[in-house]
Amino acid sequence: MEEVAWDGWESADDLLAYAAAAGHPVTRTQLIRWHKRGLLPRPRARYFHGRKGAETYYPPGTSAVLLQVCELTSRTKSLDAVAWQLWWAGHDRNMDEVRDFMANVFADLERTLAKVRKAVTLNEKYGKSNLTVRRYMNESPDLPAPLGTMRRRLNWGDRQEFPVLVDSLLRAMLGDASPPSDDEINALDRALRFDEGRVLPLRGSAGWNPAPDGAALTWMANFMSQPLAKTLASASDHDLVIARDRAIALISFTTTFGETMSSLFPRSGLGWGFIGKAMDRLTSNVKNQAFIVLVLHAFRGDSEFGDPFAEIQNTIDEWNADGYANWNRIRFLTEQLPELRTVLSESRIREAFKSPRGFDSLAGEVVDFRMDHAADIDALVIAHPEIFGIQIASEPTEPPPICEGSEV
Repeated sequence: MEEVAWDGWESADDLLAYAAAAGHPVTRTQLIRWHKRGLLPRPRARYFHGRKGAETYYPPGTSAVLLQVCELTSRTKSLDAVAWQLWWAGHDRNMDEVRDFMANVFADLERTLAKVRKAVTLNEKYGKSNLTVRRYMNESPDLPAPLGTMRRRLNWGDRQEFPVLVDSLLRAMLGDASPPSDDEINALDRALRFDEGRVLPLRGSAGWNPAPDGAALTWMANFMSQPLAKTLASASDHDLVIARDRAIALISFTTTFGETMSSLFPRSGLGWGFIGKAMDRLTSNVKNQAFIVLVLHAFRGDSEFGDPFAEIQNTIDEWNADGYANWNRIRFLTEQLPELRTVLSESRIREAFKSPRGFDSLAGEVVDFRMDHAADIDALVIAHPEIFGIQIASEPTEPPPICEGSEV
C-alpha cells in the first residue's frame, strides 16, 4: 500500500466543524456525495495504532474547497454547475465533465440562435417585445448595455448610424462573412470609440486597434458560421485551460483597474466603478462563462484576426511580474506616497486614454517617479509582502568555504 505523508490532511470531523463554524452546516452524507461527485478531493482511510477501524482523511486544502462548494450549492442545486464553477475558479477537474457541461450550454444556445436567425431572415416578430429583431434593437427603450450605449452614441442629431451597425451585426450573426462596407466599419469604430483612440493603453505607442478594416465583423461572422459544438471539438483540453486562465486574468485585471480608478478619482465623474459591476454581471452566469472560454479559444491564433488577447495577457503577466504596476499595488502606493497621486492625476489619465502619445507620456512620468523614489518604494515592498507578494533580494554573497573533512 502506498505510504501517505499525513501532514496537513484533514479529518471528516474537522471539515464538518470547519464548515459549521463558517455558517454552512454540512452532513457526513453530503461530504461523501460531494467527493464521489468529484467536487471534493478524494479521501483516504487512515488507521491509528490501537484503534479499531479507520478514519476518513481528506488531502490538505480540502477545507477551502469545501467552503466554495457550500457557497455554490447555496445558490444552485445543479452539481454540474457547481463542478463547472470550481473549474472556472481554477481547480483541476475531469475535462470530460467540463466538455459535457459546455456542450449542453452550447446546445441550448444553438437552439436560441436558430430561433433568432429564423426571425431575422423572415423578418418575424421575436420575443416579448412584439417587435422584429431589427425594430427591437433600433427602437426599444430598454435595449440593454452595451448596445443601448452604442445606440445613443451613434444616433444623435441628423446622424443615425446605429441601424447600419445593427444590419452588420445581424449579418455577421447569420454567418455572412462578406467584407463589411466602409459605413459599417466606421459605425463599429465609433460605437467602440476606436475612432477617438480610446483603447486601453496596454501596448503604448503601438496603439493596438482590435478592429482594423472590419476584422472584428469578419471574425464574428466566421465564428458564427460553424456550430459551437464543432469549435469546442477543435479545442484540446490544454486549449480550454489556457482560455479559462486568460478569462480569469482579464476579468481580474479589468475589475481591479476599475476599482483602482474609482478610489483614485472618487469625484471625477468618470464612473470607473461600472467596469467591475459590468464584469460581475457578465461573468456571474455559468452560460456566459462557458461562451467566454470558447470565444477566447477561438481568438487564439486566428490567422486573420491575430491573437490580441495573448498580447494583453503578456502585458498583464509583465505588469504582475514587475511587482509595482498591478492596479491594487498602485492604489496602495498612492495612499503611502501622495506624490504619486499627482503623477496619476485625472487629467493625465484622460490623456493616456485618448491617444498612444498620451499613454507614452504618462508611462514616462511613472518610470521617472519609480527611479526618483526607489528607496521609498523598496521599503514599502519589503514591509508589505502581503500586498506585493515579493521581496527585494539582498546582495548575493559568496558561500563560506567548506573545509575538507567537514560534515555538509
